[in-house]
Amino acid sequence: MSDLLLEPAYGKKLKCLAGDCPENCCMEWIIDIDDETAAYYRTVQGEFGDELRKWMRVDGRKLGDTSTIAEQESGAEPCGEAPQAAQAASAPDGRDVLDDSGLFTGTSCTTFALNGTNCPFLQEDGLCRLRLTLGYEHTSETCREHPYNTEEYEGFAERSPSVSCPEVVRLVFETPVNGSGTTAAEDTKNYAGTAQSAITAVTSFTDAQLNPALTSSNAVKPSVQTYPDAPTNADDAVLNILARTRNSLLSAEAFDESLPLDAHIIDLIRRVSLLQPIINDEAPEYAFEFSDDIADQLISGFEEYRTADETPLLITLQDFCLFLRENLSILTDRWKHELEEVQTCAFDMEGVSGGAGMPGMAGFPAGKMLAGTGKESEVSSYRWDAEPEKKYPSFGAYLDAHRTVLSRLYAYYVYRYFLKAVNDCETPVWAGFIACGAFVPAFLSYANGTPLMKTAAWYSREIEHDSDNAEKILAYFRANLSTDWEDFT
Repeated sequence: MSDLLLEPAYGKKLKCLAGDCPENCCMEWIIDIDDETAAYYRTVQGEFGDELRKWMRVDGRKLGDTSTIAEQESGAEPCGEAPQAAQAASAPDGRDVLDDSGLFTGTSCTTFALNGTNCPFLQEDGLCRLRLTLGYEHTSETCREHPYNTEEYEGFAERSPSVSCPEVVRLVFETPVNGSGTTAAEDTKNYAGTAQSAITAVTSFTDAQLNPALTSSNAVKPSVQTYPDAPTNADDAVLNILARTRNSLLSAEAFDESLPLDAHIIDLIRRVSLLQPIINDEAPEYAFEFSDDIADQLISGFEEYRTADETPLLITLQDFCLFLRENLSILTDRWKHELEEVQTCAFDMEGVSGGAGMPGMAGFPAGKMLAGTGKESEVSSYRWDAEPEKKYPSFGAYLDAHRTVLSRLYAYYVYRYFLKAVNDCETPVWAGFIACGAFVPAFLSYANGTPLMKTAAWYSREIEHDSDNAEKILAYFRANLSTDWEDFT
């Protein structure tokens, strides 16, 4: 690993809630066991050693099972995604593994089978019996590292925790991006009518104002900077461009937590539309065509949603949730329920019988509405056990009322994913992935009434920790960003 390891400020504050965690990471995931730890578990003596080996699986098979895949018992646990993506590795103890045809491959993926839906060593008090018995150092690398993820770049590495962890969501929501910001309560004050002026300001920026990342800056940094600047002196020119751009995006000069989420997305679209031609020149073999027409159509869609009718955007988000439901792997029933529940919303602007619909708001099925408009309520985003969100008169009003926490969630995704475009040079695709990380949880919270803290954590758990799911979202944007706005579904 590089000598330079960067980490968000809140990463240093993170402390596991252990038995008090409302969303235990020992539940629902099949836990991968690295080879060194698996080899140690094979040597543990006594009853506990026997229990370890009882629950261990090698490519879904019990230890000592030499059958072919076709002969395995029904329901054997596959080697799947865990808090860190599973990777096949050479087996250090020489054990043999069979492929689908029954041939020996010499590679393996070792896991613990689930006991119901939980890790077999999760106690009723929420603590880990394996860790209590053998010590932290003998838990698997997955368990020791979760919820952190480390990305290696030329000359530096970045380590950051995932918002799939409830405590990380809280820290992200509570931590100003640049050492200053509003509180959740302040978000709810006078939110009506504030967004359009902010969006107008964003879309009126000059190219030079939007793209200071391509020039050097001597601006004074804030005393508290949540996301450290990435180095910009790599041999890889594309990495330098991306690093300078991300540094600018999250800088005190450019990042404003008082802007609603849609204003941030417009800013991001404008920036990547300027960046992509430059990156195409630097790496023509990876050129990705993102036309000004597509960028303008996307921006116009957000502008029209604020000034005219938000139904097209709501239907697009609803269709995207249907795409998630039908095309991605679903880890938990609660996430499946969220994606299915939002499909019952009738975004036709006609309201529903009995007067449940509000002017300017999509109609909801009778009985789905909660009392109040949300304007007088405190934002409940900071509490996992918060009451359901009150309904807002429009999605725009919801975004305005949650602008601080959604700005911080958006910044989290910018930090974690913007530099990944160095691998494929497709900044618009990664911009779409970043936007979804904040927009989808916000939309589900608005439509279903689920507290934002939960929808943000559940989205992360389902997407960030499943590389296949993440790739399907990237493929979605890779295909759709070459179409007109009308087909962007």
